[in-house]
Amino acid sequence: MVFKTTGNKSNPVILFFHTMGVTGESSMPIAEKMAEKYYCIMPTSTVYCSGQRYQSKRDEIQQIVRFLGNYGIKEIELIVASSIGADLAMAFLTEIKIPVKHVFLMAGSLHRLERQHAESWFRSYI
Repeated sequence: MVFKTTGNKSNPVILFFHTMGVTGESSMPIAEKMAEKYYCIMPTSTVYCSGQRYQSKRDEIQQIVRFLGNYGIKEIELIVASSIGADLAMAFLTEIKIPVKHVFLMAGSLHRLERQHAESWFRSYI
């Protein structure tokens, strides 16, 4: 993965999960507007990183968790995800121990079973 960030590391964290066909940097126009109040993190999946090879969702999640740990991030204010990024965000949310205050998923493209998982998660946590 490649991680782009903007904002002050001491501010609340927004974690973006990008859609298919683009990189994490696609969220930069929004992140730059939020950088004064938030620390925005925009990972790019290894699928889109030159010289890297996609292993699994679990590997992608572990890379994000390592990044967060390396920067001492213990809480996420908001996760923003759409399309295939929403699928990775759901896997991230179900496997991590880091508190997440808010989630915005545009999950129209999730497969039926993934949608059921998302609906179950929302009923449990919201």
